[in-house]
Order: sequence, then structure tokens, then C-alpha cells
Amino acid sequence: MNEIPFESFGKIDQELLKRFSVASGDLNEIHLNEDTAKKMGLPGVIAHGMLIAGYISSRAQSAMRGLEGNYRLVDLSFRFKAMTFLGEEVLVGGNIQESDGKNLKIHLQAVNGNQEVKTEAVAQYTKITG
Repeated sequence: MNEIPFESFGKIDQELLKRFSVASGDLNEIHLNEDTAKKMGLPGVIAHGMLIAGYISSRAQSAMRGLEGNYRLVDLSFRFKAMTFLGEEVLVGGNIQESDGKNLKIHLQAVNGNQEVKTEAVAQYTKITG
């Protein structure tokens, strides 16, 4: 099993959420406006789940660059465990498990600075031969 060290993707700030909202087309005010988020029963503005999923996907891809051979992604699944809030730092890391000479599984977590798990993911790859 190969360790994937935790890497920081920085702190969630309002400008990042604004840019991601425009890029993704998700303009839901719970990601942009404190008052709206609180009216919806949230403690405050929350990051888009897909922003955190993007961080995880990026970390999986960078982990694959260090491996011998060519692999194809065959499955990627996420489990959203907790909301990510403004001001929280997002770190992503995990491990690579080889099931045989042909298939790999990458287990990743996005955590905040207090090591609270926000999102978990499993990426499955198969080696390209020939």
C-alpha cells in the first residue's frame, strides 16, 4: 500500500466560491450569501460538494503520475460526510492499494485543518496493456 500524503488546496473563501459558482453554473445562494444559508437552516455559507470532489479528483490524478505504466480510470465514487465552510482549509490524501498486477484502488479523503473528514472517495483504475 502506497501512502498519498495530504496536500493542501488552500482555504475556502468567498471569491473562490463565486468563481466556482459561475464556472459550474451552480448559483445556489447557500454557496454565496450568509443570510440565505442561515435562512435555509445552515450555520453559514458552504462550499460546493463538487468543488471538494474536484480537489479529490486532482489529487488522485497527481498520485497516478508517480506510478509505472498507463492506467485508465474505470470508476470514481464519492461519499459526502460533512459540509465544508468558509475559512476552512481543505487537505486531500489517502493511499493506493494494488489488488493485482492490473488493477488499483485509490482511497482518498478531504479533511479540514482539524482532520475532520468532509468527503471520502474511491477511484478504481485498470492497467492499459498493449
